[in-house]
Amino acid sequence: VPPSAMEGDPPFISLDEAAAKFQSKKVIFIDARDPADYELGRIAGSINLPFEMLDEYWPKVSPDLPVAKEFVVYCSGGECESSLFLGRYMKSNGYDKIYVFYGGWSEWERSKLPTTPGASDVKQ
Repeated sequence: VPPSAMEGDPPFISLDEAAAKFQSKKVIFIDARDPADYELGRIAGSINLPFEMLDEYWPKVSPDLPVAKEFVVYCSGGECESSLFLGRYMKSNGYDKIYVFYGGWSEWERSKLPTTPGASDVKQ
């Protein structure tokens, strides 16, 4: 759990919970990292919505994010809190099925779960 976690934040999920949601194919994964990091590798099928560039990306990406869907938001893991901040932002905009995978990209990649290299599904 990140240091700045507060009551009312979207729930945090473990690697096992994130992997189960990934396998369900019903959940949209959102990568809150910088586009350069996203392009180097990401959770397979995830959408890039960098928290640090939210003003630029939100209008482009939000039409593809139905409010009724379930979302897992992640960033680099470790000390990165972009996923938490993006989860809070989405929650404040009416999304109520948000989960924060705080282990993030580093834990997912270490566990050899499905990833996508390159820039093939970068949202521009």
